[in-house]
Amino acid sequence: VGATATDFLVVDADFTATFGEPQVGDRIVTDGGAVYEVLELPGQGCWRWTDGFGSLLRIHTKRIGAE
Repeated sequence: VGATATDFLVVDADFTATFGEPQVGDRIVTDGGAVYEVLELPGQGCWRWTDGFGSLLRIHTKRIGAE
């Protein structure tokens, strides 16, 4: 059994002001119509800071289909 996780990098100021912190089950839809669901990775949560300044989020997801 295998799985592939896809991480999205987003600028905190653009993201959390509109959507808040990512939560398990939230969905991201790409311009191409692919749908990804936020998931929790063991020991990592569903997101983490990617930089040392707290300005870039790394959101863990899995692809669940298309729009």
